[in-house]
Amino acid sequence: MSDLSAHRRATTSVADATAAFRAELITDYIAARRTGVWSDELRLLAEARRYDEVNPDDTV
Repeated sequence: MSDLSAHRRATTSVADATAAFRAELITDYIAARRTGVWSDELRLLAEARRYDEVNPDDTV
């Protein structure tokens, strides 16, 4: 692991990682909606639900 990579990992909080993952899921979901492929949309919704069950967001 590079020094830069180690530094980034050391300074990334769980909240930051969770927010980044959720933002990526939303971006992917919007892209799937635009393509009209319902199976991709459903897969992303299922992934988001699984993630939320394991990592509940108490701020909402």
